[in-house]
Amino acid sequence: MNPGMLIGFALIGGALYFLLKPQAAAGLSAALSPLQQAFNTQAQNAAVAEQRYLQEQAIAEQKRRQLGGVLIGAAGTAGSLILAGGGTAAASGGAGAGAAGAGGVAGVGGALAATGIAAGAALVAWGVVEKGWFRGGWEGVTGNDLRDRFINQFVEVYYPGAGVAMQYEAMVRALAEVGVVGQAASDLIAQLYAADREDEMKAAILAWQKVFFAAGIKIAVPTQY
Repeated sequence: MNPGMLIGFALIGGALYFLLKPQAAAGLSAALSPLQQAFNTQAQNAAVAEQRYLQEQAIAEQKRRQLGGVLIGAAGTAGSLILAGGGTAAASGGAGAGAAGAGGVAGVGGALAATGIAAGAALVAWGVVEKGWFRGGWEGVTGNDLRDRFINQFVEVYYPGAGVAMQYEAMVRALAEVGVVGQAASDLIAQLYAADREDEMKAAILAWQKVFFAAGIKIAVPTQY
């Protein structure tokens, strides 16, 4: 073949490559469906929000522990005062009876009761701070926020900024997009809402993750429970 023709073909081929390269790149990015792109964006946003949330929770936990130290210390002080009072009562009872009789026994009983009160006060303080008593336990302290943040990614895809008011509608639409409707969709939604323990929440979110993964869609899941 004529060397001039070879050079000509090479130049034409190079020109076509550079002309078509942007279209090829655009075609690769367009390989994801709009729904996949939307959820990918939400997954990225959720990852950032998750880190911010965990930082805020760490600060709040530190403050609760500091408060817990004050409460437990106060309970111990109160218990010491009560015990001292019980000891005084025991001494007074013993003197009044002229021996370690009924008054002395009553005083010892009072001191033992005071010990129980002090221990109980410390236990309550520990439960409030460490275990979330009176704040709803795990669900009240962690579970509800975790569930809301998980569902919010669906809300932001279909009803941006609507918050908890459109949770159910957003979940129904998201599941329908991946072919899950009717009773199957109801079961997944009910499982998520009913989860009030850590293991139940993990199982519920895993079930959702499997459904979307099968459809080729990545959804955001919590990094900590």
